[in-house]
Formats: sequence, C-alpha cells, structure tokens
Amino acid sequence: MIEKSQRYVSRELSHFVGRGYSEPDQYSLLVKILQSGWLTYSPDSPNESLGEILIRPNAKISENELYNPGMVCLCDIPIQDLAIHIRKYSPFGLAFSKAFVIKSGGTPVYYLPRQAKVRTRKRLSSERVDQLAKKNLNPERMSIEIEDQDWALTTKADYFDKMLEKYHEALRLFSDLINQSPNHPRKLDHHYDLDDLRLFLDFHVFSYVKFFDHNLPEYDIENYYFEREWRIINSLKFELEDVIRVLIPKKYAKHFRQDCPNYFGQITFIDM
Repeated sequence: MIEKSQRYVSRELSHFVGRGYSEPDQYSLLVKILQSGWLTYSPDSPNESLGEILIRPNAKISENELYNPGMVCLCDIPIQDLAIHIRKYSPFGLAFSKAFVIKSGGTPVYYLPRQAKVRTRKRLSSERVDQLAKKNLNPERMSIEIEDQDWALTTKADYFDKMLEKYHEALRLFSDLINQSPNHPRKLDHHYDLDDLRLFLDFHVFSYVKFFDHNLPEYDIENYYFEREWRIINSLKFELEDVIRVLIPKKYAKHFRQDCPNYFGQITFIDM
C-alpha cells in the first residue's frame, strides 16, 4: 500500500518578498536575498544575535501590536494552494525545507481567535472567601471547589490583554523587590533569573502569539489564519543550496538564470 501524504501541510516553507513593491523591485529584492545569503527583517539586520523585540506597553497583544519582534515569516502552504497567499504578498518567493527552518529556530505561530470564550475566575469578596472556607473546611481546596457563580465568561482577546498587563506589572514588582535588597548574596542571580524568564516568555512565547478574526473570508488581507505562519525571531542566514525552490513569474526566467547562475534548485513559475 502506497502511503499518501496530507496536502494541507507542506514539506517546505515559503517566503514571498517585496509586498507593496513594484514587480521589478520585487524581483530585484529576491535576487539580492539569494546573492547575499540573508533573509532579513530589515535592511540593516543581517546578524546572528538573539534578535530584538519592540514592546509597546500601551498596545494590546490581541491586536498583534504589543510585541513586534524582528522576525522572518514563512508559510506552511503546499505549492498547489499558494494562489491566495501570493495575491496578498507577491509572486516572487523562495522556499526552504521544513527541517532547515526548524534547525534555524523556526516554529509555527500560536493562532488565537479573538472572540473565543474563556472561563475566568472572579475576584472574590472577603465574605465569599469566608463562606467557601467554612463550606470546604480546607482553605487549600478553595481554588478547586469554586462554584459556577464565582466564574465569568470573557473573550480570548480581553483575557490575554488583561494577563499581559499583569505580567508586565509583575516584572516591575519583582525587579523593585530585588533592588530593595542591595546586600542579598544572590541579588545578581535573581536579576539573571528574572531576565531569563522575561527573555523566555517574550522571545519564545508571546512573540509567537497571533490573534485573528475567524469571521473574515479567506482572501481578506487580515485573515492571518490561512497563512499557516512559521516565524524565526531574527534574520535567517542560509547558503544557496539551502534554497530548495524559487518562485517567479515565467517572464523573469531568462533574467533569473543570468542573475543567479549558481542556483541549481527547483524553479516554479507563478503566472496569476
């Protein structure tokens, strides 16, 4: 029996360049990327450091504006189904194997529909806490046995926005507490631990969260879910042999072979 692969995921991840540029500029940018061996999130960012994140304290994670990491984005869409994505971005792209992207630190984003419902715990009054304590006779089990009246429904968007405010406030609080103990023998260790926690959550968790509106049609530019996005939080350094596919309109075929004579991977012609 021949094992069939599932077509709704791809073995390669594609990146399309020059969204909003003219077609000749899109082609020139693709050639520049292939010749330089760098896929960067900005013209000045080719480096192999940890990367950078712009955090806007007054913005909301539910609007995808709180965390703005320097990143390279790719899509997990089979070649046969790229038409909608190409219309949104450009017909000029390059693709890498999924294994290469993973080795380079890439992972899928965590998609969240803004309107999804979340059950959250209400802030209990002191009277209600006393009532639960008397009923359970074991204060340690109170959080387990809270009743329906003590819960509320909210949306994923509102819940994440609220929790991220608390997270940043907690970071400030812990930093202040550490600084208030100048003679503590492990003060420096505590600073490192807190910074490690912040880097972990900011770079490896919150920077991969992406909210979307599930009511939008698939061709809407704001419908991110259909992009099946993977991210690398930094620029991507590659060798030309790491590129397993280049996607261009057929009319650029002759120019491409002249401009990139050392590329021996697949070429897929995009004619919309």
